[in-house]
Amino acid sequence: MIAAGRRTAVIVILVTLAATGAWAQTPDILDWKITPGHPASYDRVKQRYPELVATLGYELLFARLGRELEASTEWPAGDPVRVKLLAALAEMAGRFSGFDARLANVDQVEREVVIDALLDSTATGLFQRVNETWFSNRSFRITVPEVEAMPLARFDDFMHRVDAAERLLSDLRNPGLSSAVAWINAAAGRWHQYVFNGRSQYPWEMALNGATTARRSTIEQPPGRQWILLHPELGVELGTRGAGLEDVTAQETLLIQAVGHVWYRWPASSTADLRWWGLSLSMSMARETRPGFGFTFHYGKIVNVGLLWHDVDRDGLLDRTPSFHTGVDLFRLARKRLPDWGARR
Repeated sequence: MIAAGRRTAVIVILVTLAATGAWAQTPDILDWKITPGHPASYDRVKQRYPELVATLGYELLFARLGRELEASTEWPAGDPVRVKLLAALAEMAGRFSGFDARLANVDQVEREVVIDALLDSTATGLFQRVNETWFSNRSFRITVPEVEAMPLARFDDFMHRVDAAERLLSDLRNPGLSSAVAWINAAAGRWHQYVFNGRSQYPWEMALNGATTARRSTIEQPPGRQWILLHPELGVELGTRGAGLEDVTAQETLLIQAVGHVWYRWPASSTADLRWWGLSLSMSMARETRPGFGFTFHYGKIVNVGLLWHDVDRDGLLDRTPSFHTGVDLFRLARKRLPDWGARR
């Protein structure tokens, strides 16, 4: 009796463990992981058809993937998921009809043109899963519940086949996507240079340039020039009242770039430093002298120098001897210093 009871308990335990193991192996697309060695995996497909993959002979490649599915022993002939997957592979082969012939005997530039034309006219996202569905809006639509209801081996085979097909199509799209990303990054780099390394603008200057020079800019290329209008700066003015260095005087001034223009020289690479130069008519105001009038030469963020003439003797005429001045951009200084000041607060 005791021995029989023990045998019964062991059987119950084994049945329970078997049931638990079977439950744990229930197909779940969220838990599915790629097995590179699976016959239908992306890696194995590339190993079997290296020439077709290298030459983008996708018409023949997808046709062969369809024939492999037909010959697979994992699938009963009338399985509805198998029938729909075969229809998807056949449709994709049809989309690439004649594609390999157009790529034959062309150089790399023409090859890229042909591929771009195909991508512009042909949808290549057929094997992507969207809203728990493969092949949406098609007569061969397959849903996640259909796939998860299949036996584990058949489920795994299906997942590898759709994954391989999607990754093959991604190989076709990725170079174009990489070029687009590179183009966007280059444009973003140029605009970053323009905003942070170009000539600063006050709101009234932005309004003027927005109505004039900025109209010629594009999303790829920032403006090549800009206007300066009533642009105040902190300045230091050096003058002389005699012939010796001991007669040189220095005073702080408020420099105003009344009107001027800046020209940009955009580098070939978006990572290289932006170079620009400009010229403006300027005016200075200080406590100890009458207003000065002259010009300022601008070169990049550092060089900001010029000459000013004053009416020192108050005879209504500007004196012949100019004074030298240099300025510090208030707008750029505030943009740099205010965040540091706020952090210390």
